[in-house]
Amino acid sequence: MDILQKDTWAELRRLAIAEAEREPILSGHLYDLVIRHRGYPEALAYLIAASLGNQVFNAVAMSDLCNETLGTQRRPSRRRMRSSSTQPS
Repeated sequence: MDILQKDTWAELRRLAIAEAEREPILSGHLYDLVIRHRGYPEALAYLIAASLGNQVFNAVAMSDLCNETLGTQRRPSRRRMRSSSTQPS
């Protein structure tokens, strides 16, 4: 995450914490969706996991899998992208 993303996430977390203090009924949702995560990718992984999780493969296991997958994926370099786009199909 770059500095702008970190700053944006830090501000979002700060706002979520303040809202959780004002509205205790929302605190569980805010904690699950924003406060407990280090950044947007982790929060997105949790949201996907919560949507896909079931009794066989629960949300925590799914979240771990999503986080692991997001953490191990590397973006292709521009050089690699250019070389693959110039190769015939």
